Amino acid sequence: GRTKADIIEDFMLSVREICLNWNVTLTADIFAIVAWQRTQDVGNTGQDIARLSPHLDAIHPMIYSSHFDRNLSYREDAHNEPYYLVYQAAILTDKTASNLCRIIPYIQANGWQVNYGREYVWAQLRAIEDSNCDGFILWNSSNRYFKTLNWIRDYYSK
Repeated sequence: GRTKADIIEDFMLSVREICLNWNVTLTADIFAIVAWQRTQDVGNTGQDIARLSPHLDAIHPMIYSSHFDRNLSYREDAHNEPYYLVYQAAILTDKTASNLCRIIPYIQANGWQVNYGREYVWAQLRAIEDSNCDGFILWNSSNRYFKTLNWIRDYYSK
């Protein structure tokens, strides 16, 4: 028995070799829940940060608070604590990842199941800064970014 993590790591090794030969940057999106390194989550997804990150230039944990259990880490309403979730997932990813692998999270840019607004976006941006990530990527399944981009502009112009 090979595990999912074995299969994914073997695939990453072969892809990494191709990328090195062609001078291509290699990154991977991962479910943010694996940042907590619970055996069940890593086993179910096969996404083991410690095994993947040495083969990557950057890793992108998809940190959407709407996708976490409402009581994650015994918090009453984790969905509406964007700073806590982004900061924790980023710090935990960095703690497990290879030193050479950059951490560039996806953050939520939509209102699905959360109290979405300017303060929500700003809380995520503060968490990105406080966790010393190498930037962020916005995610909105509807590709509607106008309000979010205005809030981001306001945040960085204050």
